Amino acid sequence: MGFKMKYIIIFLIATNSLLGQFSCDSLVEVKLDKFTKKEKIMGRNPIICADENQKGIVLLPKIIDDEIYILIVTNPKKCIDDAKVYFLMDNEQLIRATNRFKFNCDGLIGIVLGYYGMSASDGKEFYVRKIKSIRIELKNNFFDYDLTDKQATELMETLNCLQYKKIK
Repeated sequence: MGFKMKYIIIFLIATNSLLGQFSCDSLVEVKLDKFTKKEKIMGRNPIICADENQKGIVLLPKIIDDEIYILIVTNPKKCIDDAKVYFLMDNEQLIRATNRFKFNCDGLIGIVLGYYGMSASDGKEFYVRKIKSIRIELKNNFFDYDLTDKQATELMETLNCLQYKKIK
């Protein structure tokens, strides 16, 4: 390989890395926990899926204990037990997950990508496929929430940025 070719390849790799970093900086924020002195890494903007009456869900991707979560908060708040969550992807694949958190009446659900009722291969789909719809199944009823293309794209890109920050 020639001298010039090496520098061209190094330049392209550096440029690609910098462009990815700028994009991730707009989607993910890193904060230092003042008590534990550990970094908290999460999506910069919660993704709100609500109807005209403000009923729906809020999605917040986040790294907790070195695992990538999708936190889901229901509005209005519901009591959540061992809720099942189904994700319908843009290729019509259905991915099933189980709430990681204990019983609560704050409407909080925690989904760990690739764990707790979800296979590792299904967990990888969240980085390459957009979510079309989410179903939250409680003991006696279920709720469906559709994502717009913009919301689905932002969620997928944010999850990719969290993965990038995690391995960095």
